[in-house]
Amino acid sequence: MIAQGRSRQFLALIAIFLLVGLCQIIGQSGHSLVPAPLAVLRQLITDWPLYRIHAAATLHRALPGFAIGAFTGFAAAALFCLAPRAEDVARETNIVILTMPAIVLSPLLALCFSGNTPQILLAALLSYFPCMAATLQGLRGIDPRWADVIASYGGSPLAVFAHVRMRACLTVALSGLAMAFPVAMTGAVLGEFGAGTDDGMGAFLLTALGQADSARLWGIGLVLSFFSLAGHAVFASFGRTLAHSERPVTMAIDEEVFERAPGWTPRIARLISIGLPLILWIGGLHALRLNPIVAPGPLHIARALFFDPDAGDRRAAIAHALEQTLPLVGLGLIGGTGVACLLAAVEAMTPVVARIVFPAALLAQNMPVIALVPLIIGIAGRGQASAVTIAVLVTFFPAYVMISHGLRHAPRPALDLVEAYGGSAARAFWLVRLPGARASVFTAMKLAMPQALLGVMVAEWLVTGTGLGNLMNEARGELDEDTVWACAALSMALSAAIYHLLDGVSARSTPGGTR
Repeated sequence: MIAQGRSRQFLALIAIFLLVGLCQIIGQSGHSLVPAPLAVLRQLITDWPLYRIHAAATLHRALPGFAIGAFTGFAAAALFCLAPRAEDVARETNIVILTMPAIVLSPLLALCFSGNTPQILLAALLSYFPCMAATLQGLRGIDPRWADVIASYGGSPLAVFAHVRMRACLTVALSGLAMAFPVAMTGAVLGEFGAGTDDGMGAFLLTALGQADSARLWGIGLVLSFFSLAGHAVFASFGRTLAHSERPVTMAIDEEVFERAPGWTPRIARLISIGLPLILWIGGLHALRLNPIVAPGPLHIARALFFDPDAGDRRAAIAHALEQTLPLVGLGLIGGTGVACLLAAVEAMTPVVARIVFPAALLAQNMPVIALVPLIIGIAGRGQASAVTIAVLVTFFPAYVMISHGLRHAPRPALDLVEAYGGSAARAFWLVRLPGARASVFTAMKLAMPQALLGVMVAEWLVTGTGLGNLMNEARGELDEDTVWACAALSMALSAAIYHLLDGVSARSTPGGTR
């Protein structure tokens, strides 16, 4: 086993060496979009004091945001597990947090708060949902028979939670942390974009982009990728160690079905759930005393869309932009999830290949999209292919982390049974791993969907000049905040609709019909 592990590491190092060598050849050939790795390394060494200052500033904002988002996510998952009605009430609020376009939220937070608060809050908001969703899946994914055993001895739901659920969710929660840390780094960088800070990797990246310094752009991307990879590796390593030390000895016959407490009808809970984000929206604007011209409320947006003299033109522009954006979001979501499924399946059946591909995949995920824009334009042009490519890049890795966890943590006794009857790794994949990972696949798609929308809108803003992203950018330049917020509200409604669609399909295709 030790020799086999060393051979896998050796293959991974060879793959990295070949990739670096290929980039060196391309860079020396005079290709301006792909600088030679040695040139990037020299630039990193020369300007390391600058990198150190800006990286420290970004980490100073990302780490508190990550901690706040993770703690809030864990607390919310525990509450939703113990009181399922609370999840029903907070459902739409959670979806709003998940689907809020970061490119809209960043300047708004900068308007409302000062100092490092906007970056910390954006990092917390972006990291909250992965932690909450993964932890809640782990808390609920127990064998119901264990809960029945504790209940038969007089144990309360809190006893089941403390003795079974918390232990069962640890590996899944660590996967959520591994997925959330790179997202928190992205949130801090986006917050630096919107706030116009003088320090931080976001400000450093914008300066390098304005100077068209490709070596510095790639150096910034590599530094950000290094910190994202380090955070991901820490939590993923803890998760793998815990998974090896606690193997399941039973197979769950079915998922646990959560019964809602009597006295609450689903219709009332749904109405409260829909109204809560609107109440928080209006209450937040009043509490912060924001000018409605800069931060309009829902009634103001409704008036701008349906009652103002130019409401018809505004609706037509938004509808035309939506026709351009929606197909690209679908292609990006399907493509990103497909790549994630393929990579996770390869890892489950042939780990050697996954070890070779994983470093490049993680680098592509954590490299800031803005740093990759020149390369993507050079390869795919300024058309829709670039938008789909960016959407795939920002969606596949979070989906891969969740799907890989579901495939990797199949019950060991079931895998041993297939092996005992002479079944191959592929046979075990189709009979055991894939059926057991259905919930993880749908969770991955729900987590990736808003990222696909964000990726397409960023591409429309920076590359294609079409769709909702470009319309929001043009409206912001014209100080048309009504259109900006209408596009933001529409993007959230669109994401919520797709989320509910995936949720309904998941409820009908997974055992027990749970969410």
